[in-house]
Amino acid sequence: MLSIPLILPASLHAFHGLFLPAYGARQAGLGGASLALGGSVMDLQNNPSGLALLDEGLFEAGIALNRASITYNDRTYFPGENVYFENHNRFNPVSPLPYMGYATPVGDRFAFGMALYAQGGGGAEIDGIYRRAAAETTSSGGVSPSAYVSEDLKFRFVHAKLTMGGAASFGRLRVGLAVDLSYGTNRLDRTLTVLPGVGAAIEENNPLSYIQAPGGFHYRSRPAYAPSGKIGFSYDFNESWSVSYAYTADSQLELDGMMRADSTDAMRQGSSRVERTLAWPDRHSAGIAYRGSAVTVAFDLHYIPWSRHFDRMTFQMDRPMVGTPLGPVSPALVWNLRWKDQVVGAIGLEYRVDNLAYRIGTSYGKTPIPAEGLSPFLGSTTEYHFSVGLGYTRGRGSLDVAFEYAPGRMIKGSPLSDWAISRQVQGAAFQFERSTSTKGLYIGMRYKI
Repeated sequence: MLSIPLILPASLHAFHGLFLPAYGARQAGLGGASLALGGSVMDLQNNPSGLALLDEGLFEAGIALNRASITYNDRTYFPGENVYFENHNRFNPVSPLPYMGYATPVGDRFAFGMALYAQGGGGAEIDGIYRRAAAETTSSGGVSPSAYVSEDLKFRFVHAKLTMGGAASFGRLRVGLAVDLSYGTNRLDRTLTVLPGVGAAIEENNPLSYIQAPGGFHYRSRPAYAPSGKIGFSYDFNESWSVSYAYTADSQLELDGMMRADSTDAMRQGSSRVERTLAWPDRHSAGIAYRGSAVTVAFDLHYIPWSRHFDRMTFQMDRPMVGTPLGPVSPALVWNLRWKDQVVGAIGLEYRVDNLAYRIGTSYGKTPIPAEGLSPFLGSTTEYHFSVGLGYTRGRGSLDVAFEYAPGRMIKGSPLSDWAISRQVQGAAFQFERSTSTKGLYIGMRYKI
C-alpha cells in the first residue's frame, strides 16, 4: 500500500459555499448577523439602507485572516490485479481578505458611501496524486495502459467588489441602493508526470518518463468585470427594534481566456480561445435587530440559489483540445457541480460596558456541495461557524477584533461525481472524501471624520 501526500496551499475555504460568513470585524464578532443594525460602511455589502443611520463621516478598514485545515483522502483498488493504493493530505493554508471604505451623511435624510472588499473565491493546489494513467494519457501510444502517473492540479478563482451606494430616510423607513462592479480572475492547471519504473510505465521505444505527459491542460482567464447591484429596506418600529430586507442581484463574469493542452498530437498544439461565463449568485436576506442601551441582538437569514448558477462549469474551446479519461478529445471541458440551494442563519449578541463591547455569535448553513458534485477544488464543507469579538472605542476611533471557528465536516464523494468517474479506469474501484475546518481572525478599525 502506498500513501502519497497532497499539498493544498493558498486555498480559500472559510465560507458558506463561496460567501464569507461575515464582512467586517464587528460583524464577524456577531456571527455575521448585522443586516438590520446599520451605521457601518460595510452595509454597502449587506444592506445599503443601513447607511442612513450615519450621523458623521465614517472610514472603515480591516482584514480577515482565514486559516483552513483541509483533509483529502482517496482509495483506489484494482480487484483483477489485487493492487491497492491511497492518497492522504492535511494542510493549513492562510488567506488574507481585506476590506476598506468610506461613507458620510448628506444632509439630514441622505447618506452616500463607497467600499472595496474581497467578495469570496475558491481554489486548491494538489501536488502528487498517485493514480493509474487513463486513456487521455495512453491513447497517444507512448505510455502503457499499466503506467502510473503523478497528477498535479491548481485551481484559482478570485472575486472582489467595488460598491458605491446611497440611502435615504422616509420617517421610520430607510431605503438604500448600491451599484457593484465585480472583478474576477480564474486559472486552472493540470499536469501529469509518468512515474518511471512503476507498472511498465513507458514502452520500449520511449524509455524516459515525460516531464509533462499527454492529458494535462492549462487555462488562464482574462480579468473579468461585471456590473450588478443591490437594494435594501429597513423599518424602525421604535428606537430599539428594526427589521430589514435586502436583495443582491447576480453578476455574470465573462472569464474568457486561453487553453493549452499537453499533447503529442500536432492538431492540439498551441492555444485555443476559451469562452466561459461564471454567474455569481443572487442573494435574498432578511434581518431583525434589537438595540438597547447596553445590549444589541441581531438575527439574519440568507437564501442563496446556488443550483441556478453552480450546476455546471463549462470551458468552451474553438477546437478539440482536452482529452477525456475514455480517450476522445473534446472541444469543451465540463464539470458537473450540482450545487444545492442554501439557507444560512446567523445570530449575534453584543454587550457594551463603558468603552468596551463584548460580542458572541454563530451561523449555520448546510453546505451546498452534494456528494455527486464534490471535488478537491471549489467550495467549503463547513456548516457551523462560531465567533467571539471585542470592540474598544476611544474618542472618534474604534478597534474591533473577532475570532471565528468552523469545525470540519467530512463529505464522502459519490461514485457518480466527475472526480470519481475520471478515476474509475480499467475496472478500478475508487473512493474519496474531503473535509474543511477553519479558524479566522478579523481585525478592523473605524474612525469618524
